[in-house]
Amino acid sequence: MRWPFRLLPLSLPSKVEATRLRPSSFLPRILSRNLQSNASNTESEARLLERLIEPCEDRAAAKNELRWLKEHVQKTAPGDLEAQHAMLNSLVDERSTGKPLQYILGTEYFGDLELECRPGVLIPRQETAASVSHLVHLLSLAPKLRRHLRVLDLCTGSGCIPLLFQHEFTKARPEIQLRLLGVDISPEAVQLARDNRSRLLEAAHLQLPNCDEDQENSDPSDIEYNTPRRSLEVLKTTEFIQADVLAEDPLLQDPAGPKSDIPSLEAALRLQSTVRLGKGRHRTSTFHKDRPKCWPVLICNPPYISPDEFVRTTSRSVREFEPKTALIPPVNSQGQHIDQADTFYPRLLELANTHRTMVVLFEVADMAQALRVAQMAKSYRKPWDETHATNKTLRDSIRSGDLWDSIEIWRDQPGQARENGVPEVIDGFQVAGRGNGRSVVCWKYAARRWFGDEHPISAQIAKIKSQVT
Repeated sequence: MRWPFRLLPLSLPSKVEATRLRPSSFLPRILSRNLQSNASNTESEARLLERLIEPCEDRAAAKNELRWLKEHVQKTAPGDLEAQHAMLNSLVDERSTGKPLQYILGTEYFGDLELECRPGVLIPRQETAASVSHLVHLLSLAPKLRRHLRVLDLCTGSGCIPLLFQHEFTKARPEIQLRLLGVDISPEAVQLARDNRSRLLEAAHLQLPNCDEDQENSDPSDIEYNTPRRSLEVLKTTEFIQADVLAEDPLLQDPAGPKSDIPSLEAALRLQSTVRLGKGRHRTSTFHKDRPKCWPVLICNPPYISPDEFVRTTSRSVREFEPKTALIPPVNSQGQHIDQADTFYPRLLELANTHRTMVVLFEVADMAQALRVAQMAKSYRKPWDETHATNKTLRDSIRSGDLWDSIEIWRDQPGQARENGVPEVIDGFQVAGRGNGRSVVCWKYAARRWFGDEHPISAQIAKIKSQVT
């Protein structure tokens, strides 16, 4: 009789073992145990799946999350089935409470970057990544883009926005010297952003095993323009600092007023103006002492949910586990009659004007808020009365960038054209893409020169330009 299986021991079995190994008795027992084990595993997975349905809100999502959790424990405890089983049960217990999967696994993808996530810091969203990627795509197409581009990201959280901007822009335009700065009020967020930068920096070093560490202090213009090396150089100069975006500049404050341990944005940026000379020596930039440094690109995903909307529209997972300070803005204390959800936007527009920003991208909650913010941007600098303005005044206004050249609203997927192909306009604002209203993007006339004659401008500015040229 031919054995239906191979005997693993190389030595011949004893008489007692040979009796146990008879096909008539041994094989059915093995098959029975396998069937029982498979049935037990199936029942166990079914129970785990049921516990995930409520936090995931549907069975398909629960199946995906269970698969990801299983993959995670298999990587964490390879080969140790008992440890994997215990760990999987523990992780499912955590997830069943509503704790976000990203906090449990410790990472989340933002675009194609895998970034670390921690409780206390907002989880990156792919809708935000889509807006950042679209902005990078547009800027990468500008033939006359300045050789040095500075990007300021406020309310940076995990640092996802500047890190993705660097990752994608460097691949598209490695010849541009890019400088990025992320700012957040939360020390936990600033630390996580720095750790994510270190994580990417380590990965970039692995791509360049022969990279000379001394190049850290060298002139970036001396480095060969290839993507990995440029990416490494940009990451080295990318910084994350703590500051309060809403706080007033201390130089303008009443000396007898309340003090804060967290610096205002202006104070923090003045500290950033220090020029390092090496060996502990430094000096303060004269340019920065006189006026704020120019930040041509300003991006911000601020807290923008009102307390009522927070209770009514957000999921249990968001309400109970993500930081409320990153979602709900403080009550406006400047005497402005605006919704609490819109608290940050007047301040952001003021900062854009102060720092001579050419392009801004502000994330919003929905189309209603997008229209409110777009209207704020439109009225921040009132249109000139052409009947009472000389051509020189108009020309100087355009050249100085006092007027927004165009104000656009981007949906969740701004790069996707509408099905009917007809441009969408709501309340006079151009709307791009598909999905919900996601961000407001404003361009100044000075930024238009980056594109030559290819970038469309609003009819109003086109009319003014035709009169002054």
